[in-house]
Amino acid sequence: MNIKYNFKVESIDKKDDKFIINDNIKASSVIIATGGITYPQTGSTGDGYYLTSHEVSDIKYGLSPLITRDDLRDYAGINLYNVSVSYKKSEIFGDVLITHQGLTGPAILNISNLISYDNDYNLLDNKNIVLDNVRIAIDLTPDYTRDELSEKFILDFQAKGKTLLKNYLKYLLTNSFIPLFLEKAGLDGEVKLANITKKDKNRLINSLKGLEFEIVGFMGELSKVTVGGIKIDDINSKTMESKLVDGLYFAGEVLEPVGYTGGYNLKIAFSTGYLAGMSASKSLD
Repeated sequence: MNIKYNFKVESIDKKDDKFIINDNIKASSVIIATGGITYPQTGSTGDGYYLTSHEVSDIKYGLSPLITRDDLRDYAGINLYNVSVSYKKSEIFGDVLITHQGLTGPAILNISNLISYDNDYNLLDNKNIVLDNVRIAIDLTPDYTRDELSEKFILDFQAKGKTLLKNYLKYLLTNSFIPLFLEKAGLDGEVKLANITKKDKNRLINSLKGLEFEIVGFMGELSKVTVGGIKIDDINSKTMESKLVDGLYFAGEVLEPVGYTGGYNLKIAFSTGYLAGMSASKSLD
């Protein structure tokens, strides 16, 4: 057995019953397990998409931090725990972390897949993705309904009328996040609770239940998985062998994921890798 390291595969052709790799290496079977394109730290560059004539679906970022229109550098490192992030009709619960460029954390990474699927782009054509008119909303108080917040504010504003709004919000929000919240909500933190108008109370409720952020792009270099790949309709799921080329197998994230999330792909990588390896070895027998 010959094992080659640091060897770039530039072409795979099939003549008669043999695969010809780079015009000089012959093989009876070939497994393509080159990974996706969105996580270059793993050494994966998406070369596998170009090595065969198989159709490739649009390649997109998955589980990616999001870039916001707002400049959030002054608030980087702030965590928002147990919030709800919504995009259109979808809602995901989890934690959110503010970064220098925008937002990340489990809830953001999962919602990013929905945004990816919903927008028309292909990383094989262009990696400089700019999103237009994409907005998410963060429910900062998912344990309260709007009506419950309204009732709470009626009682609290009467009982704590001399308390400043910015100080009162410490009971509901992370302290360091309050200045950003007040700025985006368009509220004066120096106003006393007793002096808050009905209009501002409604604005406060609306902002707590759905603070909006405009999303302009993905932090692609931090994207954890690739959405899209070699179309699975052309692959035999029982053997991972191509339906188009006998003896050609695929494994891992070079394949199009099943379902809208793509998932954390370690399990599918191990499973398809094992299946492809066993199937290829049996074909040699």
